[in-house]
Amino acid sequence: MDKSTWNLERIPMKLFNLRTYRKFGIMQTSSESLSSKTEVALTLG
Repeated sequence: MDKSTWNLERIPMKLFNLRTYRKFGIMQTSSESLSSKTEVALTLG
């Protein structure tokens, strides 16, 4: 058995999902802030 798969199986799915959602949330907030900054720059012209 592969060590990586064994470790993944030992990790609770709830904990794994929490980490994944946190990463996605960080990505979403960062992209949103980037788009808002671009909009502000365009309006200021």
